[in-house]
Amino acid sequence: IFLSGGASHVLATGTVSESGAARRLLIELGVGEDRIAMEERSRNTCENAAETKAALAPRAGDRWVLVTSANQMPRAVACFRANGFPVTPAPADYRTLGGSAGLRFGDVLSEGLAALDLAVHEWVGLVTYRVFGLTGELFPQPQPAG
Repeated sequence: IFLSGGASHVLATGTVSESGAARRLLIELGVGEDRIAMEERSRNTCENAAETKAALAPRAGDRWVLVTSANQMPRAVACFRANGFPVTPAPADYRTLGGSAGLRFGDVLSEGLAALDLAVHEWVGLVTYRVFGLTGELFPQPQPAG
């Protein structure tokens, strides 16, 4: 298991990185420490992709599975592709009930605002990364395996 994610908060000191927190959880769940590697330098999704590629040095024909929140998966896949690191997406942490229920903003205004904030964050990220040339596509489409 390779964990990628440093401190996304530049000014914070002494905080546990995303990778560090995930590592602790995996160990508590019984995963052997020797089965976990990580990087803690990256501060955003495109840096996750670049640092992961540098650490793992994937070879042609390797198959790597990318696990991240479903809402972040398009941006993550675009970043990994832009870094020349093909991955198989395995989205987790879905935040929708599916069907027409997915079109509601929630029963409470604050739930709706939180969902809207998350969606805006992802769309702004997709557009910003594309405009600044960090990704080669706005919304990555599925690619055939192999």
